[in-house]
Amino acid sequence: MQRHSAYLLQQGGHKVLLRRDWRVRMKFVDVMILAEDMGTASMPADHEDCDNFLPRQIPRHHLFGLVFCDGQVLRTHNRPEYREQREARRLLLPQIAIGIEHIKSGGTMIVLLHKLDRWEIALVHF
Repeated sequence: MQRHSAYLLQQGGHKVLLRRDWRVRMKFVDVMILAEDMGTASMPADHEDCDNFLPRQIPRHHLFGLVFCDGQVLRTHNRPEYREQREARRLLLPQIAIGIEHIKSGGTMIVLLHKLDRWEIALVHF
């Protein structure tokens, strides 16, 4: 069985278990730096993370029958102060947007949501 971590364990990540299979290719990427996958080809040069953003990682024609959106902000994650208040939303929305772009017609999307009593989470349901 292959063992992978979606985020470095020392930064609060979790082990991911997946049997080795030729049909499965895993690539661990921070969804927050997938600028081109979110429709932004270039970033302002004065943006604090400008050098970290990546070109398109998921080809437009790649479609999936099952999409998981389960990344969450953990208390142990270090993040810049300017991202503190909106980090949870900044993490959830790109996952959903990229997932919708790449899901097959009739496919299934599983989204892990926390704090269902919060207004911004309730809006995701509608």
